[in-house]
Amino acid sequence: MDFIEIDKDKCNQDGLCVAVCPSRLFEYHKETPPTTVKDIESMCIRCGHCVAVCPTGALRHRSLDIHRFETVEEEFRLSSEQCEAFFKGRRSIRAYKDKPVSQEKITRLLDIARYAPTARNSQGVRWLVVTDRAEIKRYAGLVIDFFRVVLNEGVPGINPNPHLGKLISDYDAGTDVILRDAPAIIITYGDKENRLAQNDCVIALANLELITSATGLGCCWAGFFMTAAANYDPLKEALALPERHQAFGALMIGYPRFRYQRIPIRREAKIVWR
Repeated sequence: MDFIEIDKDKCNQDGLCVAVCPSRLFEYHKETPPTTVKDIESMCIRCGHCVAVCPTGALRHRSLDIHRFETVEEEFRLSSEQCEAFFKGRRSIRAYKDKPVSQEKITRLLDIARYAPTARNSQGVRWLVVTDRAEIKRYAGLVIDFFRVVLNEGVPGINPNPHLGKLISDYDAGTDVILRDAPAIIITYGDKENRLAQNDCVIALANLELITSATGLGCCWAGFFMTAAANYDPLKEALALPERHQAFGALMIGYPRFRYQRIPIRREAKIVWR
């Protein structure tokens, strides 16, 4: 088949595929079905919008089998009130039950999170999932080692946090203030030569964070961990990411020990209108 084929009998010439294509690869005609531009195969980003939007299923894409597309179920769409309650009710979870998160459950979460948008539909986000408690503890210890270096010797570009000393002493006393005894951590990484990889990884993690709260799990961004992962060679070596790849974000994840009853107050949004 051609790269894009349009069934003339099914096409109602509504121009939807023309309107939604981000690369403008279709040309609209009033009396006949749309046609495609030259070299469409090399310019198409395989986003699937053209196939997804067509109400009659007239469009076929060689790289995107329409039979693998899921149907949008209107009954599952959230109301604006439900969305507001969901987003406001999200909490950063730092206290977890001593209960492992199954590989099956994490796989399901990541299967949903992979639908997060990426630049030009590159889908270059990679995931590192760590559920080995000893390995998580080792990572936390390496972060503390990095903080000792920051405090005692200094690291270019890193301003010592005034609370570093307490973090270190708390950790030495047996409290995991770095990864919070989380039963799992999920790290996103990508090609460090790709200037958009960091954005893609952070967006994917943000989606994952929201998904966890809808499945009985909770999570928190691992900021201390990421500071060390970006600056401390022993931790980079421990992560053992593929060559030319870099960690761009991490979440601690587990079952929350507590249930929140109220939504905390937040500052008003600072908005500039133009």
